[in-house]
Amino acid sequence: TEWILRRREQLDKAKDKTPYLTFLRSYPLTIDELFEINRMGVFPQQVYDKLTISQKAIENGNNPEIQCDLHRDEHGEIRTKQNNKGKFFIISKPQPGEEYIAGRDPIPYAENSLDDGSDDAIVIKGRYSNEYVAYYAERSLDSEYVMDNILLLQEMYKCNRFPDGAVCMLEMNAGGVAKKIYETRNKLHLLVNRCTHLGIEYEDKRTKKGWYKNDKTAPRAIKALIDYLLKYGDKIRFSRMIEELKRYPQGNNDILDAMLGTELLDLEITEIAKVKYIAPTTRQQRFITRNGMGQTVEEWRNVPVSKIY
Repeated sequence: TEWILRRREQLDKAKDKTPYLTFLRSYPLTIDELFEINRMGVFPQQVYDKLTISQKAIENGNNPEIQCDLHRDEHGEIRTKQNNKGKFFIISKPQPGEEYIAGRDPIPYAENSLDDGSDDAIVIKGRYSNEYVAYYAERSLDSEYVMDNILLLQEMYKCNRFPDGAVCMLEMNAGGVAKKIYETRNKLHLLVNRCTHLGIEYEDKRTKKGWYKNDKTAPRAIKALIDYLLKYGDKIRFSRMIEELKRYPQGNNDILDAMLGTELLDLEITEIAKVKYIAPTTRQQRFITRNGMGQTVEEWRNVPVSKIY
C-alpha cells in the first residue's frame, strides 16, 4: 500500500494525468475508487466521441469489415474466403506503397487453461494510412494451429520495408510459448526487438524481443494509444475493436492489448527514424489517368509525403 501511495504521488505531479489515471485503474485501494474509475472510463471524452462516430458509420452501412478464412492456393498465394464463422476480420487488403506493422497479445499456452476466456489476438496497422486494416483472434490451446493462422496474416501484409511479413510487437507477459514457436519455425525476424528508444523502462533484459506490460510501461503505451485515437479514432471500422475500447478496462480486451503493442512499435519506428534521419520523404500514390486511346488506366507514382491528400 505504501508503494502504491508513493507511486500515485509521483505520477500526480505530472501535467499529463493519463499515467496517473492508468495507475489508479490498475491499483485501486477502495471499492469507491474501483466504481469511480469504471464509471468515468480511462480515455478522454474526445476519444469516446470519435468512437461513437465510427460506430454510427458502421450502423449506417459504412462497414467494409469482412469475416473470413485465409488459405494458401496452389501457387502459394494467400487468399481470403468469406466465412461468417471465420476468425479473420479484414477491412482493407494489402495496398502498394503502404507499410504494415502488427501487435500481438498471446494467451499463456503453458498453463493449459482457457478459463479466463481470452483470445490470442494480433492486429495489423497501415502506418501511412493510420488505419487498422485486419485482425485475427481465436481461443485455442493448439498453439501451433494458432501460429499457422497468425503467420498467414503477417505474410499477407508483407510490404517493401518488411518483405517477409508485417513485423510484430509481441507482449511477453504470456508470450514465451509464442516466441519459441517463431524461433523453431525460423520466423523470429517477424518479431521486433524490445524498444530501445522509448526509455529505460522498456529495456527489459529478460528478453530481446517484444515488451513486458507493467505499471511502468503500460502508461506510455496507453498514452500512445490515446494519441492515436484522438487523431484517428473515427476511422476505426471494426465492431469488436470499438466495443473493447469503449468498455475498457472492463472485460477481456485482447484486441486493445494487441493495439497497445502496435502503437508502441509505431512510436519506436518513428523515434528510430528521427535518430537516423531516415524518415520517409516519398511514397506511392494511386492515380487514375487516360492513355493515348482515351482509356481509363491506373497508375502508381512516387509523390512527396507532404503532398499526399
